[in-house]
Amino acid sequence: MKYLNKYKIFESDSAIEAICKNYGITNYSINNNGSIDVNGEVNLMDKRLVFLPIKFGIVTGSFICSDNNLETLYNFPQEVGGGINCSNNNLTSLKGIGKVGGQIICSFNKLTSLEGIDELDSVITLINCRYNKIKSLEFYPRLKSNYGHNFLLYGNPIYKMVKCFIEKENRDELVELFNYCDIVQDDNVILDRLIWFYEEIGITLHKYLIHEISKYYTIIK
Repeated sequence: MKYLNKYKIFESDSAIEAICKNYGITNYSINNNGSIDVNGEVNLMDKRLVFLPIKFGIVTGSFICSDNNLETLYNFPQEVGGGINCSNNNLTSLKGIGKVGGQIICSFNKLTSLEGIDELDSVITLINCRYNKIKSLEFYPRLKSNYGHNFLLYGNPIYKMVKCFIEKENRDELVELFNYCDIVQDDNVILDRLIWFYEEIGITLHKYLIHEISKYYTIIK
C-alpha cells in the first residue's frame, strides 16, 4: 500500500519493513519522508539491482552496493559514515552523491568524468575510480591525505596522459597546472600545450605515448 504525501509517493511502514527484511537490512529507523536511517553497515552486493529498492538517509557504517546493474544514484544515502563501494555497476555519473567518510570505490562503471567526486567531504581517504571512461581531470578531488596510491585512475583514457605525476606527493599542484593549461578539450588534446606541460614538470613526451593518447582523443597539433 502506498499513499501520497506532498506530491511524493512513499511506501507504507509495513512495505518498508518487508523490503528491509528481504534485503537483510537491520538496525534501521523509518523517517517521515519514507527513507530509512541505518545504524551500521548496509550490504546490497550482487542483488541484481537496477536501482536501490528503498531510499536511504543516514548510514553510519559502510554502504556496499557493488556487482549490480545500477545506472543512477537514485535512493542513494544522503550521508555514509563509512566508505561506499559501488563498483561493478553501470553508473555514468556520481553527481549529487552525499557525504561520505573513509573511502569510495567506484571502479568498473561507466563514469565519464570526476563530477560529483570533487564534492565529497575532505575526510575521504581513498578514491578508486579505475576502469571507467574518465577523459579529464576536471572536478579533481582533493583528498584528506595525498599519498600516492589513494587516487586510482588506471584503466581510464586520461590515465595514459597523467600517470607520470598522478601518484606524486605534489599531485594537487601538478593537477592544478595540468587543468590550467586546458590540455584536454572534450575529446581533443592540444599537443603543444601537453608538450609544454611535460617540459615544465621535467618529463619527456615520447612518441609512443602520443600514439597511446590518440586511441582515445583527437590530437590537435
